[in-house]
This record gives sequence, structure tokens and C-alpha cells, in this order.
Amino acid sequence: MHAFYGFVTGLCQPFTFCFLLLAIVIVYCWRRSTLTRRQLLALTIPFVGLTLLCQDSLAYLAVGSLEWQNPPQSNRPEHTQAIVVLSGGAYRPDAVRRKPHLAADSLVRCLHTADLYHQGEPCLVIAAGGRVYEDELGPSLAQMMFQFLTHLGVSAEDLVMEDRSSSTFENAKNVAELLRERGIDKIVLVTDASHLPRSIKCFEKQGIGVHPSGAIYTATEFDFSPGNFLPNPGGARGIGKAVHEWLGMIYYRLRGRI
Repeated sequence: MHAFYGFVTGLCQPFTFCFLLLAIVIVYCWRRSTLTRRQLLALTIPFVGLTLLCQDSLAYLAVGSLEWQNPPQSNRPEHTQAIVVLSGGAYRPDAVRRKPHLAADSLVRCLHTADLYHQGEPCLVIAAGGRVYEDELGPSLAQMMFQFLTHLGVSAEDLVMEDRSSSTFENAKNVAELLRERGIDKIVLVTDASHLPRSIKCFEKQGIGVHPSGAIYTATEFDFSPGNFLPNPGGARGIGKAVHEWLGMIYYRLRGRI
């Protein structure tokens, strides 16, 4: 019953409803031959491609190709010298939102970092993340994470901000400088599981040993209910995230950053 309900509500979603309506129009055009064969193929091929790219099943495999490289690690290694948490997103101040807020990915990364921190003796925690764009309003991502981590019980004396970076490569480069100043060459690295493969390579390129600890895993178990095979924006977002990471690794490899 639950699967049937999910399937029906999925059909009623605006994106899926319009998608299926377009499919009906394309079938109608093929049956009535209102267009030339070349025109029909020019319409149908992109539609089929878009259908595949909006599938949860394909998104599960695409994101899993990144996340499965580093299985979940909930325990902090013994003799941990430093934990480095990379920033995700944030909501900047505007005419309506007066105060900045960390986005969900940044919040979960901080929660995971605090959990690791409290598992053993106090250690160095580096919050890494500047402004992606120079004209962004509000504090840097590292500053916002610093404040949240202190609320989670991480001692301000153990916290260090790296707030000059705007990319994963700059995160690794700037954090490595901070670590070398303190004689540290091994870290626990916290970020989304899908972001770990590129992040690990960036830090290793800087001569830093990495123990990966993913904060968010999404490709954990696939539900084969009918609703998950309907085209939906979530599938497109998952594939977009995976493509971003794989293209990022190719670009970083070409630039010698990993």
C-alpha cells in the first residue's frame, strides 16, 4: 500500500506530470506522423536521454561510484592529531534573511566533526572554507562553522579557521600550511562521502596523510518501489552532483592539483 501511495503521489508531482505529458505528446506525434522522421528523432532522443538522467536508479549508481570508495567510518582513530572539516553551503543575508545560516550539508559535517572530537582527548579542529565569491555578504563559511562547532562543545582553544579558500584545492593547500606550522602530517578529513575522493587526492598531493570520514552518505540502499523509477528532479540532482565531482577530478588532474 505504501509503495502504491508513493507511486501515485509521484505521478502527481508537477515535474513528473509534465514529463509524462510530454511523453504522451511524443508518442502521439509518432503515431500520427505529423513530423518527419528526422524531426521525430531530434525530439525523441534528447527526451530519452533526459528521462535516464532523471532516474533515481541511475543517480544511485552515479553517486555510489564516489561514496563506495570510502565506507562509513564512525569511530575516531587512536592518536588523532587533527580533524579537518570542509565547508559545504550557506544561506547568505539578503533583504529578507537578515542573518546567515549554514546549509544542511555544512551542518551535518559539523555535527559529525563534533562527534569525532568528543570520542577522545581534545585535538586540533580546522574549519576550512572562505567565500566562493568576493562580494558575498556575511562571515566566511569557516567563521560560521567555528561558531556552530563551539555550540556543539568543541573548545574554541582547539579550533582554527582557514577562511581564505574558495575551492577544494585551496582548502587543501591552505590547511596543509597550517598543519605544517604545527608539525602535523596526518588528519581525519570530514566532508560528504561523494566529495571525499577528490578531497583526499588534494590533501595527499600536499603531503598530508588522510583518514577519510564521510559525514553524509546517500547511496546506501536502493528501494525498488515503482515510484523510484519515475523521472524526478531528485534523480537529476544526484547525477549532477556525481558529474560535478568526476569532472572536477579530471580538471584537477589536468591542472596537476591531484
